[in-house]
This record gives sequence, structure tokens and C-alpha cells, in this order.
Amino acid sequence: MRAAANGDGVQRQALVVGVEGTAASLDDEVPSKWQPLAYAAPYAQRPREVLGAQYSYVVLEPDPDPASTAAALGDALTGAVTGGADFTVIHLLGHGEPTRNSHGLQVVGGDGRLTEALSRWVDMAENLTVEGDGEPAVLLVLDLCHSGTVVTEHLRSLVRSERRRVWVLAACQSDQSAYEGRR
Repeated sequence: MRAAANGDGVQRQALVVGVEGTAASLDDEVPSKWQPLAYAAPYAQRPREVLGAQYSYVVLEPDPDPASTAAALGDALTGAVTGGADFTVIHLLGHGEPTRNSHGLQVVGGDGRLTEALSRWVDMAENLTVEGDGEPAVLLVLDLCHSGTVVTEHLRSLVRSERRRVWVLAACQSDQSAYEGRR
């Protein structure tokens, strides 16, 4: 599915997801190690509105809600990267967890489960083949703990920097938490 063309003929789309996390329940035997981020959804709404109303982006609203589960978030990321737009902004706000080998980063879904490593979608966007002259571009804005890991990993993986399709902006370095209050 291709993003709709905007007034200038450029197809722009945005996926903005604020993952609040799992809600605590009295039935939970073990409390979640992730503190809920109650502000994530309202903060994510702001760039969604600005990108849609002021900059004519097609704001993606996948079903099911990508903030609900790690699987839904993974599907939404795949859809955004392969959506056929000339330019895609992906903004993720939530908890991030380094992979077991500490060379990658996973996002904590609304169900407390982890997505695959974000490098999966970075590589997918970098290696996407498209028809025509244009090469789609992706800006990945990560408001996640340890988000600098993705920048470091991505820069190491680039073979030809002149062919770059993905840019990553990280809220913090690989060894830092972006948010206070993590249990």
C-alpha cells in the first residue's frame, strides 16, 4: 500500500507510537519491571498532529494499535518501512532494552514483551528495492532507553554511506536510560 501523494507530489508518511506499557493488576504474581509511561500516548499525539496537519504527512494508524503489543508494533514498523512512501518518519516513545549480546535494541511493547531488534527494520529500509528513480528514506526518532545503540550499530553496518536511506536520532547514548523511574 502506497502512501497518498501530498500537494507537492511527495509521498510522506509517519508512524508515531507512544507505548505506555502494561497496566499493573492485583492478579499479577510478579510486577512488571517496566514503570508505565503514562505520558507516552499524549506526547506521541503532538508530533502526529503536527506532521499530519502542518506538514501534510499521511499519519499511519494501523490496526491493531501498535502500542498494544510487541507483535503489533513489529507489524506496524514493517508496514511503515515497506509502505512505499518517498519519506517516512517513525517516532517511537517508550522503554528500550538492549539485546542479550548488547549490540542491538528491542522495544518493550504494551504487553511487556520485546520486539525483534530494531536493526531488523533499519536493515529492511536500507536494503529495500523500489521501482523508479527514487529511493525511499526513513527517519527513525527513538525516545527509548539505550537508543544510542541503534545509531552505533547502524553506522557500523553501513558499507556505502552515499547510499544511506535511514537516519537515526536517539534520545540518549547506548548506556543510558532515557527515562527516570525504571524499576
